[in-house]
Amino acid sequence: MTASNDLRFAAADARSLAAALSEFDDVRELVRPEETRRAAILEALAELERRIRSPRDTVLIYFSTHGSVAQRPGGDLERELVVGDTRLDLLRETAIPVEELIRRAERLPSRRVAVILATCHAGRGKSRIPDALAQALAAHKAAVPRLEDVSEAVVVVSAAAFGEAAREDETLGHDVYTYFLLEALGSGDRDGDGAVTISEAHDYARERTWQFTHGQQRPAAESTILGVDPIVLRGRRQREGLPVIYSYERSSEGVRGPALRESERRAAGRLRRPSRRAAARAPRLRYGRPAL
Repeated sequence: MTASNDLRFAAADARSLAAALSEFDDVRELVRPEETRRAAILEALAELERRIRSPRDTVLIYFSTHGSVAQRPGGDLERELVVGDTRLDLLRETAIPVEELIRRAERLPSRRVAVILATCHAGRGKSRIPDALAQALAAHKAAVPRLEDVSEAVVVVSAAAFGEAAREDETLGHDVYTYFLLEALGSGDRDGDGAVTISEAHDYARERTWQFTHGQQRPAAESTILGVDPIVLRGRRQREGLPVIYSYERSSEGVRGPALRESERRAAGRLRRPSRRAAARAPRLRYGRPAL
């Protein structure tokens, strides 16, 4: 969904992501002016709820638009999504509150929901566990089904932390975060299990957005995940994933490299045995029985 009068790449962001989600059964993009009005977006969200067939359906809601902040009557700040017919002098009445969007996402029949906000002022504070997930967690404690089958998640990822600007870039032709999110769908399978999850895609985009903007834009995430991340954006799980270290720092990413690349080659059957000459030169460890 896009909604903006002056953002250059909002429509391109939505169209590119829609095209990249080729493995989803049903993808709808709202980019025309009449589709990005508040009433049209709320109706599209209601239609989405009606189209969900199973709690295991994966649902992704994406916004590329301006974000703003309005003041509630009590004085608290409320984060808003600026849509096609939003009036800045009537922001609370004509925008879509981020909290309302998240509440709608949490009420969906699916238990595998991701909300991506490529907007400013999108970062969220304290996390909470929806009642449905709390009940499911209690129900699953005594059961032993496959973890992938019972895993559930509500994930909200944001292109920028609260109070920060989400940037577009002429050279990328996209919102910066969205550009790297799209890239993640092809290169973001960090644990090598064959699937790119929303968590992997966000972490891939998070690091590169932070690097590209020289630390001025810090993507954020809030997630409630029961089990493993079940929101797969590309591919499917074919094998057990390898352990991964996530960090903004490239030096920490290197911890994964030498240790896990060897494991990846061994898992794929590509690790060569050393030659006899190399084995003869290798240091040997000798063990003796301890003296008693």
